Amino acid sequence: MPDDASIIQYLNDLNQTIIVNDIMNRYSIRKTDLFKRLTNYVLLSNARIFSANSVLKHLKSEQLTCSINTVMKYLDYLEEAYVIRKVPQYSTKAKRELAFFVKIYDEDVSFNSIRQPANRYDLTHNLEKNCL
Repeated sequence: MPDDASIIQYLNDLNQTIIVNDIMNRYSIRKTDLFKRLTNYVLLSNARIFSANSVLKHLKSEQLTCSINTVMKYLDYLEEAYVIRKVPQYSTKAKRELAFFVKIYDEDVSFNSIRQPANRYDLTHNLEKNCL
């Protein structure tokens, strides 16, 4: 791409196509604001340990009401569309593996980059610029 504005426009179009057109239309999501805010929260929090309860608590702190089943469904939709990847916790004890904590990774960190405030991009995307 010739410049940063073109890159940002492309990433925003990609985000709009995947998140809005594909997922929201495919699953007929009616709570669009809730879904977009959940998506933003998860994508900004790349590689953190999550549980559906922790996501639900965050949404409730933002005065958004939903059920734990809705959060789990929305996370499954994002995983099915290859926006995120859930990696279960590994433990040598089977009982600990039954805990419902997973790490959620962005499949493409550009989804994280376009959500960063004040154009603070992920270092891996701007490695060439930082080295110059």
